[in-house]
Amino acid sequence: MYKILVCDDDREIVEAIEIYLSQEGYQILKAYDGIEALEILENQEKPRILDMCTGSGCILLSLLAMKEGASGTGADISPLALKVAKQNAKGLNVADRAEFVESDLFLSPFFAETTGKALPVYDILISNPPYIRSAVIEDLMEEVKGHDPRIALDGHEDGLYFYRRIVSEGSAYVKENGWM
Repeated sequence: MYKILVCDDDREIVEAIEIYLSQEGYQILKAYDGIEALEILENQEKPRILDMCTGSGCILLSLLAMKEGASGTGADISPLALKVAKQNAKGLNVADRAEFVESDLFLSPFFAETTGKALPVYDILISNPPYIRSAVIEDLMEEVKGHDPRIALDGHEDGLYFYRRIVSEGSAYVKENGWM
C-alpha cells in the first residue's frame, strides 16, 4: 500500500482529493503546506523524487536544494516549461541531480520497460497538476488565466482528472512503502 500526502493551501481541493482517495482505499496524510514532504525526505539518505507535471520545476528543485543527496526527475508535457525548469535547476546549482523528461504523464518511453531497462523507481512522487475545473477557467482572475497556459490549469470536468491518473498509474514508479 502506498501512502499519499495531500498538500495544498486550497482546502477545497484537498478535501475533494481526500474523498476520492479514501474511496480508493489509500492511506492519506493530509496537510495544508509542504513541510510534511520535507520531513519524509529527512528520513532518507539519498531519496529519489519524481515530480509529475513539474512545470518550471519549483517543487522538485526546492526539495533538491533543501535535501543534500536527493535526486529527481521532473516530467511535463510542455517543452517550454521543461526549458524553464532546466534553467532554474542551473540557477539553484542542482542541475547535476535533476533530469527532465517530456511526457504526457507516464506515456513517454522514459517510463516504459524496454529490453534491458527497468522502470525507474522513486521514493516519493510529487505533483501539482492542473486542478481547476474546465467550466470555471474563463471566470478566473486575469492574472491567473493570463499568466499560465490553459494546459497548466485545466483539470477537466471536476478538476481531479490528473490526480486520478497519477494515483492509478504512479504506483508502478514508487517503491513499496513509498509516498505519493
